[in-house]
Amino acid sequence: MRGELPLESAPFNTAYVAPDPAAYARALFIEALARAGVAVGAPLAVQVGSLPDADSYPPKRKVAAIESPPGSLLGKLVLKTSHNRGAESMLCLLAVNAGGTDCESGLLPIQNTIADSGVDSNAAFLYDGEGSDPASATPRAVIKWLTSASQQAWIDPYREALPDIEGNGKVLTKSGTSARPDIGITPSLFPVEAQGGYVGTDDGRQLAVSVVLMNGVYPTLADGVQNAPADSEAVLVEIQKNG
Repeated sequence: MRGELPLESAPFNTAYVAPDPAAYARALFIEALARAGVAVGAPLAVQVGSLPDADSYPPKRKVAAIESPPGSLLGKLVLKTSHNRGAESMLCLLAVNAGGTDCESGLLPIQNTIADSGVDSNAAFLYDGEGSDPASATPRAVIKWLTSASQQAWIDPYREALPDIEGNGKVLTKSGTSARPDIGITPSLFPVEAQGGYVGTDDGRQLAVSVVLMNGVYPTLADGVQNAPADSEAVLVEIQKNG
């Protein structure tokens, strides 16, 4: 990427979500083929919902295939960097694996896995793949989940995928609105900053921990983004020191 920015210009972040991911991926593929010298007769643009049926291509017309990375690698990307789009993509993959035709059906195997861990259904709620509001879980539910996960065959790749206080991965705090109506909207107030995971002790034990800080006010948004995670991490450090 190339370009110019004025000196001392303020940071600016923007994101655009493709309204029709399948059509967007199709257009990118056609453009990539063109750059490689492959002529494509199909138009670049396509009307929403006009993609061919999944069964309309016979096996003999298959010219290439791409295999997804293993779930452990995708999970590491999502958890280490708080990659929301990756989390939503995994929700779609779960839906397909379960025989569903829409991404929302990927919530069912997640809910079943949570239920199998013994977490109270009233203590954890998921709205989508990325855990956006109003998704929530109580500290007790998080501890129950972490304890159950530690007994599963996939615990090692799961633990390796979690961000840690040594700096290998970082989940930034998201800003929100005040819990007090008299304050109004304030991007520098963080309703909840939470950390959950495992801490090791000197005698080799792995402790499941969940730390939740609520309604912390910081002078600016930048201060909150920088200091709120550090404050909760400091609590985890003390837990580990005294474990």
